[in-house]
Amino acid sequence: MLLSPTVIHTDIHNITFHDGVLVAEASMLPAPSQVWDDACDAGYTVRSARTGTTVLYLEGEATRDREGELQYVTYAPHDKRGAMLTTLPLLRVYND
Repeated sequence: MLLSPTVIHTDIHNITFHDGVLVAEASMLPAPSQVWDDACDAGYTVRSARTGTTVLYLEGEATRDREGELQYVTYAPHDKRGAMLTTLPLLRVYND
């Protein structure tokens, strides 16, 4: 069953659109939370300031530099059943 993942607002949390990807800094966001009651997936519910619509974003790949330091984590948009929404942009949260 879908839980209520942490809601982040594109305007309040300074989420911008850059090169086809939503971009945010980790220090500006609350921690992601559990998405499903029977799994350990973490993610966010992103609310658009422009339209008011919400989209579920699930945590995906973590990108690290050559020294192994975290650079950013990519979150992918999904519907409420867990299917990836390929027409929406990814969310990239940079480790600052």
